[in-house]
Amino acid sequence: GGILSLAVSGSLVIAGTMSGRLFVSSDAKEFEQLGTVHTKYVHRVCANSRFLVSASHDHTVFAWNLDTRQVLKQFKFSATCEALCFFSETQVLIGVR
Repeated sequence: GGILSLAVSGSLVIAGTMSGRLFVSSDAKEFEQLGTVHTKYVHRVCANSRFLVSASHDHTVFAWNLDTRQVLKQFKFSATCEALCFFSETQVLIGVR
């Protein structure tokens, strides 16, 4: 599916798609798919030098380690996440409507 959300962290480009997939690239040419965890489209992504946070219309938010490309934590909400923002190296603000 098409790209709905983008984040840039240093040399990394992260894309969230309509099909619920996440992709990461260090050169913006070759993209590697991260594990498939979202069941609906990924409309928010946020990244810093170590972590990625992705939010989907399926009401889930996942925190990822960018070095290992592994999920660190999953959050499930009763509504869709509308905003993501890191406010420190290890803390993220999640806005849910």
